[in-house]
Amino acid sequence: MDSENTPISPSSEDGPGPGNHDGLPVNVTTEGGGTEVRPTADRLARLVGFVGAPSCRWITVSPADAPDAGVFIQAWRVGDGDYDVETGDGTPSMIVSRPVPREEIVDAFVGWATRLADSGNATGERAAPEPDAEVLEDAEEFARLLVCRGEARFEEAVREVAEHVGDRLPAARARRIVQDVWEGILRDQETATGPTDCDRLDEVFAELRMNGIEALQDYSCCQSCALDGIAPSADRDRGFVFYHGQDTDRAIGGGGLMLSYGAFGGDNEATAAIGREVVGLIEQAGLTAHWDGDPGKRIEISPMEWRQPLPR
Repeated sequence: MDSENTPISPSSEDGPGPGNHDGLPVNVTTEGGGTEVRPTADRLARLVGFVGAPSCRWITVSPADAPDAGVFIQAWRVGDGDYDVETGDGTPSMIVSRPVPREEIVDAFVGWATRLADSGNATGERAAPEPDAEVLEDAEEFARLLVCRGEARFEEAVREVAEHVGDRLPAARARRIVQDVWEGILRDQETATGPTDCDRLDEVFAELRMNGIEALQDYSCCQSCALDGIAPSADRDRGFVFYHGQDTDRAIGGGGLMLSYGAFGGDNEATAAIGREVVGLIEQAGLTAHWDGDPGKRIEISPMEWRQPLPR
């Protein structure tokens, strides 16, 4: 990429800071860059130009006086391709998506913000009322569980949360909820040192598989479905251990991680032997296992801080 087309840093050292009232009547949020309030047109152009860098793949612009009304323009871009642009007018069913080439993207964003300024930022008629507290709590919990799993990319998470809440919440508010969760995890990743509890858990399950135990992580939706579906994957498999999707959600919420285990074709003593082997590897990895040796009870790993890296 030549110098003319190299994305510029979103650093605000040469632009207005939060609360500047002389700029455009918009809020601008970028991946990893936080939110700027009322930037100038030049500053907005610089922020848009940075989209496509590895640390800044998206940008969202919304009215400063009604950021959650569903009125917005946003873009997603990876590398040097076209920008995927969405605009919303406050009506969830009227979100418009289109590709925009690099040479037109700044005019699209600055033009949108300028038209908003020229119209007096009259978004009051379309501004949605503050969502019900239960709806917000549901959306925030769903977003946290989804993002903390570390599987969905940002835009995938936004789409899933928007589909989950439907017309109970403006699309822009759903995106903002995902942004808050996403940026919080990014901050944690930047300050984290050493292996996480999830890293240690991965080591335990890898060792179990090497030792002839079918070890499955986040397997199936619930206990009944997991037990119905589990089977030896090879003649040498002696037993199994797993945690299912509801167990993952519980661990993300800080409730510890529950493990199920058993022996293929064995009795209670064979199952207990599998349990002792699992507990031994858990403790060897530096995690804490709670189990009284009863083959009819599950093993609990607690405390268990669930921290998975976000997909890049």
